[in-house]
Amino acid sequence: MVNMFRIPVIRLLEGNVPAYIGKMKATEILKICNIERFREDSFKGYQREPQQKRLRQIAEYIKECPIPVMPAILIGLSREFKFIQLTTIDDGSDFGFLEIPNRYGVITLIDGQHRILGFQLLLKELEESKSLGYFTHEEEELLSPVLNYEIPVLFVDTQTAAKLVNENKSPESIVKAQPEHVELMIFYILNRTQKGIRPSLKDTLQYVLWSAGIKGIPAMEEWRAKAAYLGILLARKEDSPLCGKINISGTSGLGKPTQLASFVSSLEELLTNTDFKDENPMSQFEFLKAYWEAIRSLFPTAFGPHWRRFVILKAIGIYSLNLLAADVYRWCKEKTERPTMEDILVFIKPLKTFEWNRIELFSGLKGVREAYKMLLKHLAENNVINASKRLEEKFKPIGSV
Repeated sequence: MVNMFRIPVIRLLEGNVPAYIGKMKATEILKICNIERFREDSFKGYQREPQQKRLRQIAEYIKECPIPVMPAILIGLSREFKFIQLTTIDDGSDFGFLEIPNRYGVITLIDGQHRILGFQLLLKELEESKSLGYFTHEEEELLSPVLNYEIPVLFVDTQTAAKLVNENKSPESIVKAQPEHVELMIFYILNRTQKGIRPSLKDTLQYVLWSAGIKGIPAMEEWRAKAAYLGILLARKEDSPLCGKINISGTSGLGKPTQLASFVSSLEELLTNTDFKDENPMSQFEFLKAYWEAIRSLFPTAFGPHWRRFVILKAIGIYSLNLLAADVYRWCKEKTERPTMEDILVFIKPLKTFEWNRIELFSGLKGVREAYKMLLKHLAENNVINASKRLEEKFKPIGSV
């Protein structure tokens, strides 16, 4: 006798395809679930190789987040299973149990491989830690919840679906439809029609989650959340030189020159490699406000209704100027604790004669680096000693002493 999983479910029809909604423990799914990898030699399978970075993010989410809610996964029922209807409930014909053999390969994972394999990675690490004797009290407390974590599952009867396809075959078909063809179709639709969150909206939402104190969220970088907060303040404060200039949601057609995602990315040097990261948020805001106020004082027309004629508020200008901001912050802090616009202008005033059209066709990280180098060089040529030192330090030829 093969052991059976007996899963309480609700039966439904998706179109005319039977499906069931239930739950299983992550460990149970790992025991019996097959993941069909795409094989180029036979064109069978459809799942891509898992990305280790995403698996690590899921594992960290399960481990670190206090509310690790997991979206439902999608399972194909193509082999041995049985729906047992509950007849004791008068109007409950859609309530019952799925019986599935406790044997590897009897169900197929259509959507959710990184979620499931993230559990597998975390369990493997916990078991290895336990076997090596490094099992901490925190890990011991984590093990039971992970072992008993319940995941919502939508089971699709791909066996019946394949029969329906074959009953309504088109004359052009050359093979008999199998359950795996139905699974491939669902996989294709899910991945072909999915659209990722716009980068600027992603940064905005990341800030909202960070501000709520929720930790352990996959792919969340704390410095980006803090940078997003600064960008949002600069975009919304009426006395900010960038008020109304930063597109927070990424929605097209708003007439705002700077994407929040670009502004956030351009602050990485400032927020990770300088003492700026340890400042309180309002001090950080005040510096950036003063810095961009100084830039606006040099190029007022670029901040007006004809901004499209200028490079300054476009991606290459934002990136290169915020890279320079990290240097200006260091230079100012050598002289004063709270830099003002006047303090900043001491270092960047020569930019007034910089020929911005020289960088307007630059793109990518290589273009940003070159534009930043040109800004430093222009300052150095105009007797800004700090810029000369930074230029030599940052762009010293390889092999030079």
